[in-house]
Amino acid sequence: MPRLHGLGAHLPAPIRAIVEAPVRRFRKLIGYNRLHVRQAWKLARAPSTVLVVGANVGEDCRRFADLGAKEIHGIDVIENVGADFRDVRTVYHRASIEACDLPDDRFDLVFATATMEHVHNIEAGFAEMARVTKPGGFLWSIASPLWRSPYGHHMPCFNGHPWVHLLYDETALQDYAREHGITRPEIDRTISYMFDPIPFNRRPAKDYAAAVANLRAVQIIANDLYRIDSSLLAHPLGRRALANGFEEDELLSETHYAAARRL
Repeated sequence: MPRLHGLGAHLPAPIRAIVEAPVRRFRKLIGYNRLHVRQAWKLARAPSTVLVVGANVGEDCRRFADLGAKEIHGIDVIENVGADFRDVRTVYHRASIEACDLPDDRFDLVFATATMEHVHNIEAGFAEMARVTKPGGFLWSIASPLWRSPYGHHMPCFNGHPWVHLLYDETALQDYAREHGITRPEIDRTISYMFDPIPFNRRPAKDYAAAVANLRAVQIIANDLYRIDSSLLAHPLGRRALANGFEEDELLSETHYAAARRL
């Protein structure tokens, strides 16, 4: 069974269940973002003002609006941020959370899910999230899958082939894909995306926990790494990753969960 380490072992059962659920199965079966939105909403006690970090086209903003938030801001670097949900209660910002120009002490809840693994300067990102949270408000972040975890490249066509993005360069992985019958359309373009330095921060899991631990003026509620079962390391690619010097804890740490109350 998956285990939580540190403060996460003492979280309320509904939150603990979210963090413990394997990410890909959880997304498919019960709606990954929807349940995170609801749990963050409960933690923040029905917040009036919400900032969604990594808002994408606006679906999480829609969910907070449906729950009753009075004002929702979404921030993302993509050109069409918020394109799918426009409402009188929403404001969108095309910017990075690493260096946003939002005012101090602004939001009852700052929420990010499946976002921080794409933010290169996670220290600045978490610091900005804390800065724009009101005193007494809450910060919530789930980052997954982390880069050094089995499928940190986010490409499901390589499910069953853990850690290939750590063990092969782009050309070698193209050959590997052909040899193993991974022939989805535009597979070479998919692999090029995996090796693009922009989409993923490639930061080790321990950096996330350290970034949150170093936040000022917050009460940390949770700052945990969810680790998959170590049995996957018996896979030939797992054994190869260990032989190549990757730390076991980094290879197994798939999800970082953080929750904090601004002081």
